[in-house]
Order: sequence, then structure tokens, then C-alpha cells
Amino acid sequence: MVFAMSGAVMALKIGIHPLAIYAVVSGLTLLFVWFGEYTRPFQRAWYPTWRDNYGPDTTLFILNNFLLQSPTIQLLIAGAAISLAGGGFAVWPHHWPLWIQVPIGLVIAEFGSYWWHRATHEVPWLWKFHELHHSPQRLYWLNATRFHYVDVTLLQVCAVTPLLLLGAGEVVVLFVTLFSIFHGYWQHGNTEQNLGPLNFIFSNAELHRWHHNEQPRLSNNNYGSNLIVWDLVFKSFFWPERGYGKREGTVITTIGVDDVTYPGKLGQQLLFPFRRSVTSGD
Repeated sequence: MVFAMSGAVMALKIGIHPLAIYAVVSGLTLLFVWFGEYTRPFQRAWYPTWRDNYGPDTTLFILNNFLLQSPTIQLLIAGAAISLAGGGFAVWPHHWPLWIQVPIGLVIAEFGSYWWHRATHEVPWLWKFHELHHSPQRLYWLNATRFHYVDVTLLQVCAVTPLLLLGAGEVVVLFVTLFSIFHGYWQHGNTEQNLGPLNFIFSNAELHRWHHNEQPRLSNNNYGSNLIVWDLVFKSFFWPERGYGKREGTVITTIGVDDVTYPGKLGQQLLFPFRRSVTSGD
């Protein structure tokens, strides 16, 4: 993470376009995580297949990030929200060093994304959108971009809007977004990790695997996208290996969703949130 962020800072200083920085950092991160998955996997049973994983996940990646342009749309929505609210507040400390501004930006952005993410687990209708992200029974790096378009767009809006309201500059937003991109691949990687005390700072794979557990009583924890700070504050931090929220019968190998009504095909999954619930009285 230090290498990726430092390299991005140097690239920006010498005038390399942000999109090129995104591409290079993302590509190198993918190679790093992919190498770890095949040399030091957490679960060999989680190795992806084309039919169940690579095919639909690649389709969603292209759909969300290129065809529908989720990053662009979320900035437009956030900008419109601020305009309707009467403009932002010019309180951001632009004169502070970037290495201080970006961590502050991450903490603030995490607050918005934390509550959106938590809402998608606790509000039944919103869960129908987020269920797509949890539906695979194998956890690997490309799960990081497996989102319903509505879910990922509003997640990004909730993260960026507080920064824009406070008057953060585009460079801060750039690096917060960049960090989220490569951290997401690492967070979902099927790699053996042991980060010790860093688990109280970052929402990494050791913690995030529990969030993908099939049992809601275990998965409804560790909502942090990049940092785990708000889970600690709002008591949703879950790390049973070290005694934090330890519960009897916890099993980390069973992931996915416990929902017999959830469809298996990608097209049906995208339309699933808009289906009217059918009850025995209908």
C-alpha cells in the first residue's frame, strides 16, 4: 500500500494523467494479489472458475466502470447534491501536507460508506441490491468489483459527498478513490494473511472474510471498505480469532448468501431488487 500510494504521488507530480495512474496501480495490485492467491491461498476451494466467477464478474466490471461509468456518475450526483444544499463549506485544510490530508479524507469518506454499507445489510430492500456482492461461494480478488450498479454508485456517493461538502480538493478525492481501488482487490484476495495490530486500522482480508460469511449473525459486521475505524466506534468490529466478538460454531469457509430465492444467472440477479415480493397471500 505504501509503495502504491508513494508511486502515485510521484507520478502525479511529474504530470502523469490520473487515469493512467489508476490503470498502472490497479494492474500492479492485481498481479500482486493474484500471485499471492496462487502461491499462498487461504482456501484452495475458493479458486475461481470462468462460469461461476470470472465470466459474470468481468461483465459487471465492464458494465459498472466503462459502459455505465459509475465513478463519473457518482461525482455528478455528489456535485448536484452539494449544489442543492447551497454549496459546500470551505473548511478543508488545503495547506496541510498531502500525507496528512489523504488519511483524514479516508476516515471521513469511510464514515459515509460505512453507514451506506451497514444500511444495505439492515434494510431489506437495500439488501436486495447488495446481495449480488455476497452471492458467490468463492471469495477472490475480482469480488471487489462485483456490485449491482445502484449499490456501488450510491456507496461511492456516500463516500465522496462529505469530502466535497468540506471542500476537499480533487487531488485528495483522487487518492482516496485510488486507495479504495487497490485496497478492494487486496481486501477480497484469497490469500493467507497475518497483519496483527494493523487489523485495528485496515479492513483487510482477515476481517473481510467474516463479512462474507453465509450466516448473517457473523457477516453483519466489519462494514469498513478501507478502514475499520468506524466498526470499532459503532461496535461492529468482528475478529473471533483474537477474541473480538468470538461466537460458538463460527466457520469462515462457508460464504455466500443463505437465500433459496436468489437467482443464479447474472441478468436475473441484476433485476432481482426490482421484483415484487411474492407471499402466500398473493
